[in-house]
Amino acid sequence: MGLFVYILSWLIGWTAFVVGVYLLNKELCLWQKITVFYYTNFGKTYLCKCGHRAKWKTRLSVNGHEGLYTLTDKEYCPQCFAQSAIKCAWCGDTIFPGDPITLYTPPKDFAIPAHAIIHKTDPLELVGCLGWDCAQTGADRSGFWVMPGKV
Repeated sequence: MGLFVYILSWLIGWTAFVVGVYLLNKELCLWQKITVFYYTNFGKTYLCKCGHRAKWKTRLSVNGHEGLYTLTDKEYCPQCFAQSAIKCAWCGDTIFPGDPITLYTPPKDFAIPAHAIIHKTDPLELVGCLGWDCAQTGADRSGFWVMPGKV
């Protein structure tokens, strides 16, 4: 009975420690760092349909946005996902695959930025995000930015 209580208290203690570290360090993303360290050093490498090899979980940084990328269907690797991300023609914020987009026609005097993606030329339509500062209403959603980087 004594051994059972000892093991149970040890498990409860470690569980409380792990949960406490996770909850207290959300800002530092300690849990994500531990997960990425584990998968980077000990995780299996998968062959994606795009032809690249990737780990199950990877830390990914795109245009200043950092996050944890998880291979869900092993179709696209983190590198292809990062290359498919674009910038909004209006505010310059990052649009990731799966994000909703708008297709607006700019005014005549609008200087088209170099990073803008042109959807149609007649009339000219630029791909933009559905952010608060860009879209006039939520009804302006024209679709989603999908892999491999198209509307």
